[in-house]
Amino acid sequence: MSLVNDFLRDLEQSPGNDKPTALKDTKTSSPVPMHKTQRRLKPWLYLIALLAVCCALGFLLTKQPSMSDSIVIRTPLPLPESTFVRPVAFANKLLEEATPLSQVKSKKPRISNTHTTKKSVSKKAAVIRIRPSASPIEQRIQEASNLLRQQKNDTAIRLLTETLALAPEHLVARELLAETLLSNRQHEKANVILDEGLSHQPQHMAFLLLKVQALIGLKTPGKAIKILETNMALASNNIGYLSLLGSLYRQTDDHEKAVEIYKSALKIAPHSSAHWTGLAISLNALGEHTAAQRAYRFVLDIPSSSPELRRFAQEQIKLAGL
Repeated sequence: MSLVNDFLRDLEQSPGNDKPTALKDTKTSSPVPMHKTQRRLKPWLYLIALLAVCCALGFLLTKQPSMSDSIVIRTPLPLPESTFVRPVAFANKLLEEATPLSQVKSKKPRISNTHTTKKSVSKKAAVIRIRPSASPIEQRIQEASNLLRQQKNDTAIRLLTETLALAPEHLVARELLAETLLSNRQHEKANVILDEGLSHQPQHMAFLLLKVQALIGLKTPGKAIKILETNMALASNNIGYLSLLGSLYRQTDDHEKAVEIYKSALKIAPHSSAHWTGLAISLNALGEHTAAQRAYRFVLDIPSSSPELRRFAQEQIKLAGL
C-alpha cells in the first residue's frame, strides 16, 4: 500500500501536471492566440500521426518473428508455492485423468485383486499365481487353494491328501485339508487327519480347535469339552478357545461353568455381543433373571450387535416383562 501511495504522490508532483502555456510565434514578438496556432497545425499533425502509425505497423509485421525468437526472460517471476506442480504430482494427475485400466481393452488382462466381487470377472482370473521360487509342497498347496476358490473341493482334497503323503509334517497342508473336510461334513475323515497331526504336534492350537469341531460334528460334545479342559493352559487369552468352550458348556447344560467362561471371555472382549448373549442365557437358566436382563441390555447397547442378537435380546426382555 505504501508503494501505491508513493506512486500517486510522484504523479502529483511531476511537471506534466502544469497547465499548458500559450505558444509564441518565432517570427513576431506579439503573442498569437492558442486556438489559431492549433487550427494552422492540425492538418500537419494528422499527416504526421498517420505516417507514424503506418511505420509502426510495418515495423511490427516485419520484425515480430525475430523479436519473439530473441526474447530472454532474465528475472522470471516467482510462482506461489501452492501453484508449483512437482513432477511426481503432475504424473499422478495425468494418471488420474487417464482412461481407467478397466475400460481399456487388452488381449491379456491382468487382475491383481483376487477378492473381486464383480460377476463379469471369471473365477479362473481370480486364482493365485504360483510363485516359481516356491517349493514343490508350497506349489501344491497354492494349487489346492486355487481349486477351492473354484469350488472344486473333491479335486483339492485329493491333491492335499497326496501332499500330506509326501510331507506328513507340513502343518498348513494338514490344516487346510481338515478345514475342507469339515466344510464338506466329512467329520470322521477330518478327525483321523487331525489325530495324526496331534500325534506329532499335541499342543498345536489350530489342530485342537479343528479336532473339537470334528467331535461336535460327530455328536460327541463331552469329548470335545475334555480336550478343551485338558489344554486350558494353552488358551490364555485365546477368545475363540473360550467362546467354543462356553458354548459347549451351555449346550450340555453346565451353566455354572459357562458363566465363568463367558466372564473370562468378556474381560478380553467386553464389546462381544455374542458372549453377552451366552452369559445371559446361562444366567437365566440358573434363575438369575435380573442379571440376565442386564446382560441382554448390554447386547442392545453395543452398536456392533447383529440384528439377530438384538431381536433375540428384545424378545427375552419382553418375556421377562422388563
